Amino acid sequence: MDATAASGQQGGQAGSGFGEARIVQLKAGEAGAALFIVPGFGGSIERLRELGGLLATPMPVFAIEGRGADGQGAPDTVVQDMAEHYLGKLLSSDRAGPYFLAGHSFGGLVALEMARRLLQDRRNVACLILLDSNFAEAHWPRAYYLSDVKARVKRRSREFLETPFWQRPQYVADAWRKLRRRLSGRDFAGGEALDAMAAHEMAFARYDPGSYPGRLNFLRASLADYPADPEALWRQRVHQLDIYKVPGGHISMLEPPHVPVVAKTMSLILERDSSGAV
Repeated sequence: MDATAASGQQGGQAGSGFGEARIVQLKAGEAGAALFIVPGFGGSIERLRELGGLLATPMPVFAIEGRGADGQGAPDTVVQDMAEHYLGKLLSSDRAGPYFLAGHSFGGLVALEMARRLLQDRRNVACLILLDSNFAEAHWPRAYYLSDVKARVKRRSREFLETPFWQRPQYVADAWRKLRRRLSGRDFAGGEALDAMAAHEMAFARYDPGSYPGRLNFLRASLADYPADPEALWRQRVHQLDIYKVPGGHISMLEPPHVPVVAKTMSLILERDSSGAV
């Protein structure tokens, strides 16, 4: 696919003030099936460039830059709208499948919604990979949510006691700001213009991932700085859940020295699922 041509294709809510997503090639490959990766909050593909280049797969690798990530036009605030727009780009690129999709963090939710819609249209989704993707607490199992709150309170209390006395007012202020942000979902009601990061945070807070009738390959960062447990959150929502632990944190998994291991793990998954794709 020509990246320039892809960026000029129309789809989704074009013409309604929204920006245009761009499909950008990260790695060349053979004709036929391709891997499409959706970036996390903000829609920028920059953190995906090294990962895409390291993937040992004969298929080409593309990243989907979110609408509004370039500051041109409004970004999406609804995951379903993002999935619809991205699929319009993907399906108009003359790639008939099978489809290989991946997403990092919030982008994993968009990739999941894309995969679900493809299956509903009776299209072949050969592979779905989520890189450390969580979903909003409002949709967590109640028992897990309560246990997470308990652990969070315990951790915050320990951090507060370890904080020097003169820094505690700032610690409390920062914690209160984070709590308000979590509870509000960054839902601006005053007509405030949203940047892509804030818009995606809003979309994240609103989205219920529902169920997925296929296999979900989940790459879990070993430095669990993103607290949700994929086993507890995803096991009951998917037909099959395969969890792979990779080095790094939620963001640093995409950076050296961890990204080569992440790329190797993804490459093995792609090789396995490519052999079974029709």
